[in-house]
Amino acid sequence: KKEGPIKIGDNISLEQKDGVSIIYVSNNLSYQTTDELREAHKQIKHDKILIDLGQVRITTSRGMGALMGIAIDSIDNNRKVCICNISKHFMNIFEAMELAKHVPEIKMFDTIDEGMEYLRNS
Repeated sequence: KKEGPIKIGDNISLEQKDGVSIIYVSNNLSYQTTDELREAHKQIKHDKILIDLGQVRITTSRGMGALMGIAIDSIDNNRKVCICNISKHFMNIFEAMELAKHVPEIKMFDTIDEGMEYLRNS
C-alpha cells in the first residue's frame, strides 16, 4: 500500500514507501526545522531510512546537528540510513566534518532511486 508524503511543519515531509521511511527536507535545515525533523523521526515505521536533502536551500549548525543526531540514533538502533540529493554545499560540510570517516554507516547517494536501490538490497 502506497501512501503519499505527510507534511510535518513547513519544511519536512515523511513518506512510508516500499518498506522505507523517506524524510524530505525542503527550504531551511535550521533551528526552526529541528523539532519537525525530530517529529518525523518519531513517526518512522521502517528500519530503512532515506533522507532527501535535494530541496534544502539554507542550513545551520543546529540543523546539521539535528540531522546527524537522528541519523546516528537510527544507526544505533540497527536501522539503515542513507542521505540523497546532496548538494555541493552539503558535501563540503560533510567532508569538513569527516562524516564518512566518523559515521561510515551513513551511505550517501546522488539520487533517491540509487538510495532506494541500496536500501532494498540491504
